Amino acid sequence: MNAIADAIQKFFSGAAESLSPLLAALSVIGVATMAIIQTAKDVTPLRRRFQESALRRWLQEGADEANATLGDAFPALQIQRVDAEVAQVQLVRLSVDGDEQALFSLSIEQMCGQMNSAVQVALDYPGRFPHLLLVAASNADPSDVRQLAFAERPAFAEASSAENAGRVIIADARNRVVHQLQRAIDGFQIRTSYEWKWRLQMSSFGVSVVLAWIAMWSWDGASGLTKLLVIVCTALAAGFLAPVARDLTAALQKMRA
Repeated sequence: MNAIADAIQKFFSGAAESLSPLLAALSVIGVATMAIIQTAKDVTPLRRRFQESALRRWLQEGADEANATLGDAFPALQIQRVDAEVAQVQLVRLSVDGDEQALFSLSIEQMCGQMNSAVQVALDYPGRFPHLLLVAASNADPSDVRQLAFAERPAFAEASSAENAGRVIIADARNRVVHQLQRAIDGFQIRTSYEWKWRLQMSSFGVSVVLAWIAMWSWDGASGLTKLLVIVCTALAAGFLAPVARDLTAALQKMRA
């Protein structure tokens, strides 16, 4: 048993000694890649423009769905069709008082929190913000949306039993629409976060390729094919290490805050 343990220990000790320089080099490229990408995120408006583009696409998709399925509610809301651009104006107005840059500069979690607050107001006043409401509720039950569109806001006077029964029906429809609104914004947040992280990962690979190519340019003792293989393998490994370094940096920043 001791011989087996010694053999295993010797193998991994030798592997660690052989791989340590390579791992150190990969770590350097990974950290450099992370630093370049983080600087680009902080200095340039890339994230803001990405989130603006993602929101425009989400609103347009919702407008197309609403025009196809929620047409019965249009007469009550006094519109002929749902307009994604009008919905965006209403969303920005209700969420950040019309300041688009303020909205799109937020993190995706904060941005979706502001969006959720805005659609809640649109739900309370469907006649004033019909485009935003119908875009966000495009996948809700059409009968529920129609109930809310034709419903009148309750008066303070005492209601009859029939009116109370109608209000219960409207309240149930409203609860279902609220749930759908929240899930719609959750879906937008999940998809946008995934696409942003995917782009960062692809950017990590691209930057790592450039850094590895620069590092290999001075290696005169290898053929072109060898250099190419080393560049690709190094870039892939460093590209995977870059997000790890970025996550560690983000965790340290949160701990300091």
